[in-house]
Amino acid sequence: MLTYFFKGVLVNVARHTATSQFQQAFSIISVTDPKLKAAIRQITKQSYLGANGHLFIFVADEYRNVTIGQEMGNAQNSLGNTDRTIAAFSDAILAVQNTVNATESMELGAVILSSILNDAAQLIELLQLPKLTFPVLGLEVGYPDQEPQLKPRLLRHARN
Repeated sequence: MLTYFFKGVLVNVARHTATSQFQQAFSIISVTDPKLKAAIRQITKQSYLGANGHLFIFVADEYRNVTIGQEMGNAQNSLGNTDRTIAAFSDAILAVQNTVNATESMELGAVILSSILNDAAQLIELLQLPKLTFPVLGLEVGYPDQEPQLKPRLLRHARN
């Protein structure tokens, strides 16, 4: 199991990721409840999920910033702003990649899970996410028991 120290380091690394418009418009959910892990495992159809590693869910989160703005008396309404929504998704994705880099530098393993979106509505309900949020990616982190297979890449001279 991943130690409290490693979890803290990884969350801190994610928090220090480059962010669009200095919004840090993402949140990280650390999934520890075995029943919740089992439900997410059903959504992802990944039998190994939550078995030995630690599961993080990265969420595009405009709710937090809107709430903070309202609490500070800021009446500016940015809801429905496509740029902000895209920035929130970008922030979450960059945070995942930064966390993967840190994970691998500590000789841990990481698996990025886009399969959490196989049933996004159910995941939103399970995680009790508020409005203005959306789960972007899952990240399973732990001690690898095998060398990962390298996925093929386009040749350097290939055109896009």
